[in-house]
Amino acid sequence: MPESEVSQFKASQQLLNPNKETNNMEQKTVVALINENVEIKEEVLDDRTTTTTETTTETNEQDSNNENAIENVSDKQRQLIDGFCEKKLSQKVAAKLAEVVIKLEINEDDFDNRAIDLLSTFTEDQSMFIIEEIEKSQLYGVQNRAQYLMSLMKNFKDRVRTMSSNATSMPLIPGPNIEDIKAIIKRTGYQMEITVGQRKYHSPPGNIPEPIGSDHEIFIGQIPFYIYEDILIPLFESIGKIWDFRIMMDPINGKSHGYAFLVYVDKAHAIEAAKKFNGYEISPGKTLKVNVSVANTRLFVGNIPKSKTKDEILNELKKHAEGITDVIVYTFDSQRNRGFCFVDFIDHKSASDAKRRMGLAKLRPWNSDLFIEWADQQNEPDKEIMSKVKAVYVKNLKESVTEERLKEIFGVYGEIDSTTKIRDYAFIRYKERDSAIKKE
Repeated sequence: MPESEVSQFKASQQLLNPNKETNNMEQKTVVALINENVEIKEEVLDDRTTTTTETTTETNEQDSNNENAIENVSDKQRQLIDGFCEKKLSQKVAAKLAEVVIKLEINEDDFDNRAIDLLSTFTEDQSMFIIEEIEKSQLYGVQNRAQYLMSLMKNFKDRVRTMSSNATSMPLIPGPNIEDIKAIIKRTGYQMEITVGQRKYHSPPGNIPEPIGSDHEIFIGQIPFYIYEDILIPLFESIGKIWDFRIMMDPINGKSHGYAFLVYVDKAHAIEAAKKFNGYEISPGKTLKVNVSVANTRLFVGNIPKSKTKDEILNELKKHAEGITDVIVYTFDSQRNRGFCFVDFIDHKSASDAKRRMGLAKLRPWNSDLFIEWADQQNEPDKEIMSKVKAVYVKNLKESVTEERLKEIFGVYGEIDSTTKIRDYAFIRYKERDSAIKKE
């Protein structure tokens, strides 16, 4: 073939297949891209596999840790957990309770079946809150643990009824930093005693005779709810030696009542403290009210069987309280009492101890739930005034009880003139006195 034809043939071939080399290159490129994509997919797949594997591993590790946490407990703790779970506590609550029981050395008598049954009536979150609050408090200063823990949960149950989901928004066992109180006790050698109704700092070391008479005692009022012994004891002991110091607590809302009583060994120090600290600014904008106490040595005791005589009442109450000097009983037919009496004590301390003992211990003389409160400091009404009383006082009412319901309950005794409910108590006024004093 002539060279010119050969050139034309090559040119025509190139025209017919101009991208042969390019196609080969593209094929290689495409293959390379496909291979690269395969590698990318494999890498992505590997990443996903790795991530999934890592996540699964993490979950397995967490499950393993939870299992190990349960498996690694002591035989005693495992036995407690199993026992608590059998009594309808969740695994979480049972495990925490077992931990705290061992940590605080709470024995079976301190937290018995009644306490466990009561704890089981709360939600899991509420139960955990109760246990954690007990743990934080270390039950420091609590003498009667069984009574204290039962009262604590019962009062929290009341708080749940009134505050619902906000019940856990405030401390269950209020007070200062435990270590601060321990430091004061270590420094002074006194003792700390805590009940649901008060915090008591008492028993100075040494053979110190007990002060006699109310003029050794001061009343401290308007105490901010966040102020406790760690602030007040150093302040008032700067005046003189303290015999005892009591902050009164509200068991329902978990705060102090805002007042306290302090007894000095020397009555001159009580007078000095009242002068110095009345109006004292304990916190910015918060001043104390301090004065020498006027002794209240009389208690009001209600829900007494109306068939009991004065002597029978006196003899029975003396079985449960010390320092009783007399009882004052009012009658309406020269035979039956009116269902209440006033009890006089030798001093305020005896009256206070009796009120706390008979109130918290749930004593039931004559198989009756007694109502015990401080008697008002006022002159006794004469018989003529008492003979005109037509009102009945009712206390410890549930929030759900309405005035209409009270009328239904008390209307069976006679025609009611008016019914007034205030928080947890009420006054029922009858048209006739006989209705008010009618025997149940």
